[in-house]
Amino acid sequence: MYLEVYLVVHVCLYRKWKLDPDDRHDVNQADIAPLMAAFVGIPIPVNSVGTLPHQLLSVSLEDRAKLLLMNAQQISEQFVIKMESTKKRAFIFSPFPRLAASDVIDMTRKSADFIVSNQYDEAISLCTELIELSLSGLRYYHTYHRALLSISVTASYIGWIFVSLGLVLGQVSFIKSQALKNARAQNERHSMVLVCLFALCGLTVCAVLSASEVPFSYYLYCLLPLLIWYYLSTQRRVFTASYALLKTDSRVGRQLAGCLVTGVVGTWALVFSFFYRYILSLELLVFSVLFLYCSSSPVRSYAAAVSLLLSVFPALPVVGRVPNPFLVLAAGGAGTAICLLSSKSLRHRGLIVMSLLPFIAGFVSSATMFSSASYGKIPYIIHPVSWTVLLSSWVLPLLVTTKIWHRFLSIFACHAATYILISLSYDALFCVCLCVLLALWIKLEFDATESETGTQKARLKTFDLAQHHLSLGKGSLSRMMWSSRCHLQKRFLFRYRVIPRTVRAHSAPLLHAGLFPGSGVLWRRKRCQREQLRQSHCSSISRHVRSGCDGSFARV
Repeated sequence: MYLEVYLVVHVCLYRKWKLDPDDRHDVNQADIAPLMAAFVGIPIPVNSVGTLPHQLLSVSLEDRAKLLLMNAQQISEQFVIKMESTKKRAFIFSPFPRLAASDVIDMTRKSADFIVSNQYDEAISLCTELIELSLSGLRYYHTYHRALLSISVTASYIGWIFVSLGLVLGQVSFIKSQALKNARAQNERHSMVLVCLFALCGLTVCAVLSASEVPFSYYLYCLLPLLIWYYLSTQRRVFTASYALLKTDSRVGRQLAGCLVTGVVGTWALVFSFFYRYILSLELLVFSVLFLYCSSSPVRSYAAAVSLLLSVFPALPVVGRVPNPFLVLAAGGAGTAICLLSSKSLRHRGLIVMSLLPFIAGFVSSATMFSSASYGKIPYIIHPVSWTVLLSSWVLPLLVTTKIWHRFLSIFACHAATYILISLSYDALFCVCLCVLLALWIKLEFDATESETGTQKARLKTFDLAQHHLSLGKGSLSRMMWSSRCHLQKRFLFRYRVIPRTVRAHSAPLLHAGLFPGSGVLWRRKRCQREQLRQSHCSSISRHVRSGCDGSFARV
């Protein structure tokens, strides 16, 4: 019935306005200004970039040609002014290749001659061509500096990728030690050359941009890649050590290639998941398998189970307008139960009180849905309770201690309550499962780090025990091993005591050198002085030890 009424109304309108329903003419928004000017009989606005749709005008060919000529003159004049202003500000000017100022004059004169000689079709076609070329030229000059900005942004992104890669590689102990060795052997003159080179490039860029009279944001876009790449030049020793490690150990290269392939495939899968939701389910299934077979943590089975449960949600239909208060209440109860169990093991009273927020939020949300569906209104008590839960969820996490698991649990309890307040159906359960999976993932990483640190500590204790036995040996064996023990002790001190302290002491100077280019040389000079002082102390200690050993042998 609605379709019949719709057709009758439109047929009446077509007959009243004498329109053909099969004849359609689409007009751009910018074309309305010259069209209205032609209807009213006034000049076209100066800054208008619209093309006159002359097919809609019921006028003679002569009037159409004159109107199009006026439209072409108005747009071509904008093109000429834009070209002149860009030419004055550009350091190196590259004109629009398809249209010049002289071509504009020639095409305008020819169009006027065609109209005088009653060749209206030729005049209309020539004016249309001039309008199209002028609009293309305007777009060219409006985006004249787009290539420079694209290059700057691309260089910044590539540099930031290498900075992130360098920070990751710098955590490897072998690469860190090799980078420190290369830093000691670095020539200060070479560093000064780099500083001068990047400073010269920055001054050149500023001079060119100042001559072009571009906005201040252009300076940020163009100087940011210089700062990033200068910092990369100060961290080149990390990449040199990484390349040396790849040449010596092929297994590291295979692992790195595997990580790169996994990262690229995961990124593309994440992009396609925006269009196909089932891809998220496949990713979560892969995560559940990896949790089981690639981790030795005691919580790996729980992480795999939660990931398997979470893979069900992307396969479900999209949450619609029909609410489900039972699922929301179940999500609030599940969140409170998880918080209570965790806070009981942590023995923190404040967390126990904070654990009730998800259940309160689920109860409030489900009560709101039930009241609006049954009575058509919401009780007044719901509003202050909702606002109290919302505001307290941002304040209560600040009152908890700074212990990591206390802080994680407080953030989960408070922000899960906020999400449950705005949930309608199974999306509340999804939030709870996602938070649990993230917490278990952090626990897996923490256990892996702890196991690796425990292995290193066990190696250190074994080395200390062996060294202690050597020092307590009797007879000639103890005397024969004394000099080698001193040598081992010096290596041990340098390897396990000096290097971490050196890394901590030089992380700030390297960052300082990256932010302030002229200060890197001063830091390196101070570092060399400290290294010379340390070597002199070591040599004096070794001389005292040797003199003590010689005296003991003489007494024997």
